[in-house]
Amino acid sequence: MALTTVGGVDARTSKTFLAGENIYGPFEAGFSSQQDSQLAGLGCNPPSAGYVDGGIDTQTAEAVIAQSCSVVLPRIENGEYKSLLDECGGHTNEYHFHERLSCLYDTDTGGHSPKVGEGLDGTALYGKWEDRAGLALPALDACGAHFGVTPDSGGQVVYHHHVSDLPPFTFGCYGPATDASGNPALVSLAQCRALYPGPRGCGDGDERTITTAAGTFTYDPWCPCFLGGQNAIVPSPPLASASPPPSSPPPPVLAVRADASMSSVISWQNYPPRNAIDGNPATLCASDQGVSNWLSVELASDTRVGEVAVLNRNDNANYAAWLGEFEVWVGASAGDTTPPSASKCGDASYDAQTNAQPYMFSCAGSPLARFVTIKQVGPARYLTLAEVEVYVAHDLGSSPSPSPSPSQPPPSPPPSPPPVVLAPPSPPPPPPMPVAAALQDATMKTVYGVGEWPPENCIDGDTSSASESLCASQSRNNNWISVRVTGTAAIGDVAVWNRVDNTEFAEWLGDFEVWLGATVGDTASATSSKCGEASYDEQTNSRPYVVSCGQVTSSGRYVTVKQIGLKRFLSLAEVQVFLA
Repeated sequence: MALTTVGGVDARTSKTFLAGENIYGPFEAGFSSQQDSQLAGLGCNPPSAGYVDGGIDTQTAEAVIAQSCSVVLPRIENGEYKSLLDECGGHTNEYHFHERLSCLYDTDTGGHSPKVGEGLDGTALYGKWEDRAGLALPALDACGAHFGVTPDSGGQVVYHHHVSDLPPFTFGCYGPATDASGNPALVSLAQCRALYPGPRGCGDGDERTITTAAGTFTYDPWCPCFLGGQNAIVPSPPLASASPPPSSPPPPVLAVRADASMSSVISWQNYPPRNAIDGNPATLCASDQGVSNWLSVELASDTRVGEVAVLNRNDNANYAAWLGEFEVWVGASAGDTTPPSASKCGDASYDAQTNAQPYMFSCAGSPLARFVTIKQVGPARYLTLAEVEVYVAHDLGSSPSPSPSPSQPPPSPPPSPPPVVLAPPSPPPPPPMPVAAALQDATMKTVYGVGEWPPENCIDGDTSSASESLCASQSRNNNWISVRVTGTAAIGDVAVWNRVDNTEFAEWLGDFEVWLGATVGDTASATSSKCGEASYDEQTNSRPYVVSCGQVTSSGRYVTVKQIGLKRFLSLAEVQVFLA
């Protein structure tokens, strides 16, 4: 498909890459008995548990193997990176790239990513970012490209490809297309699929069901045309409508939405969760890329939910397609999708034809709930929505009236009153952007060295991984860092910025908890409350790990980040605290 145009170095292993390496498409030829030794090395016992048919992209194939063999992939084990690909996104003795190309450019700084490759058609390939400083990803067509200005285009708008975290990763096809006027145009999904007819192509009848830890979804083998990380056309199931009530229901009543939270947030400044409840479909919320992303809307009180309206973003077909397959649940806490505390209202899939309209779900019959959760299923991708509206269930009485005797005709119904059209109550004004709390000081359980990496470095406002701005502990069990918040205002979210300068050091973070307490290190007394927990994630480690303390009862002024599990170092870039 393409060749690299620059060289690079794997920071962890010091392996070097020269310009001119092959960049292949997204697919592997499959894993069978010929790959038994490789599968055993990944932890599959027996190796046959990890067999995967050809025509599955490398990211999905690895997720299938991890699920089938009950192992974690990728992982570092005894200093060795365990994955189908290396940390830079390539593999095999006859080396070639499939994904990431992350060793060929700086993924953490700058504006538009630099050029890293060139397609066999001469089209340039750039790194993943449209604007790294603004956390802006490009909107790509079905080939994986778009029109825009690049660092070396002299200010001219040109058609070019970007590396993507989602398949096809680099090149799905060669564009651009041509519109009715003969002008260059983006390549649609239909145009891309038409380039791959017949066997080992798109829509040739070999679609299959794929199961990973993220769930079960439909996949079209050997079809390199993806939108939102999915390449199979799956029609949305028709919504089952409940039997109409015996009389016209009252107009829908919008439930009061108190707060919103997400499994992750790509930018608290630009795409916070509360944008999904501000009454403005033009403002968006957005998660990091991941599996099983969710958005939870907290209601002002326990509510019997009637209907839920999910408004997807509609500004760009590529971004809209990220919605994919998803479910709606009502439950007792944020992210709650596990019975019996949660009840599933229904599921649906992104539909380009109807995406301008809300996806409607009936939760009739569900128990009282405080949270409504939208959860993606299927492959890793982003969750970015415009609005979620929740309507209170109609009260139809505790029991129906008895039916009239069969021997008597039913009484005539009373005349219908004239219809009354009532507008739902006006939505509340958009909430303010998160306000950073002032932090007075920081304390760690232990401190590494003599003044090189003090705890104060983690409240200096610098989220980079510059050595002079990191804090670090000695290697101990249950290391912690506590930051003291000034004032008396309620504490909302806590953002933990891990270091990103070295994968091995970053992995030290591991599993950790966030607590709100009355003193430094307070995580086990009547004066502390646990806000939540998280784990190191290589795919999203460049973003802060955000935990909400808005729901806890503690009035303490110390926020503590505490490691759990094996003895190790605690070394962070920054801890930020936001007011509720």
